[in-house]
Amino acid sequence: MESFKYLKEENGKYILKNQSVMNFCLGVGCIAIAGLIIIKNPSSIGAIAFAIIVAGLGVMILYGMKSQTVFEPSSRTVTFRNRNNATIYSFDDFQTFSMTKVKQVGITTNNMLYMVFEKNGKSMPHLIRQYGPVAKKAQQLYDEIESVMNSK
Repeated sequence: MESFKYLKEENGKYILKNQSVMNFCLGVGCIAIAGLIIIKNPSSIGAIAFAIIVAGLGVMILYGMKSQTVFEPSSRTVTFRNRNNATIYSFDDFQTFSMTKVKQVGITTNNMLYMVFEKNGKSMPHLIRQYGPVAKKAQQLYDEIESVMNSK
């Protein structure tokens, strides 16, 4: 059995490890910043509106911590779960991986790894993970997912 850095194995299923510490810190940080904005500018309508937007962003980040991506080699499916629903794709619907690099002034600031599925004639990209300026971690995750999808 292989040891994976980004996937954990439970009962023959491989679950993508969430970046829960980072998401928690970002979510709580946004809410704290919104609180500070309101404390510093309690009478400014623009500041209060901006604080509400920042707090909403923090709540959405905390809300997204429950999302899960599950790979099941035995049934050859990938399940994308959030709090409300689950979307299931077959390995046969899988088309390709896509890596998007965001550059600002010639400097890479963000890398995003997507899985692209084709279902009912529509191409459906699903974000797997975002990374900072270094693409090596995204490549490692790609290698792990590819080995799970090619196993069994």
